[in-house]
Amino acid sequence: MSNKRKVYLIKPRMQIRVISWLVASAAVITSALAWITYSTLNNNEQVVYATAELMQNYENQLQTVLISLCALVLMSTAAMFFFGIYITQKIAGPLVPIERMISDLQKGNFDLEDINLRKGDELQELADKVNDLKNTLRAKQDPKTPS
Repeated sequence: MSNKRKVYLIKPRMQIRVISWLVASAAVITSALAWITYSTLNNNEQVVYATAELMQNYENQLQTVLISLCALVLMSTAAMFFFGIYITQKIAGPLVPIERMISDLQKGNFDLEDINLRKGDELQELADKVNDLKNTLRAKQDPKTPS
């Protein structure tokens, strides 16, 4: 049985905000680099062409470069979108059981199972601390219960 998440937006508000920043940053940076590259190549004021055929060949190559740069902007933006989903999922996924346990602890329910995160999930240390807090509160509530 796979322990892989099927839902990609676990905490949509937080994840969308982070992903939006990542995608916007990728789009702005690669667009700026593409514009600088294209502008540098298109600055042909001082270039003298021997023939109209050479000029046409240069224009065709410049158009190919422009299309390639636009594709680069789109690919880097898409890559950052998928990277953003992956990264935010590694953070948002563990937050759900941690928040659930803290909510139960606030209600006075100390008979809970420990939080067991998937291997490699972020916030493992926080989950361990919340588990320790639960055990400490349970021991203080019922001194007969071993911690």
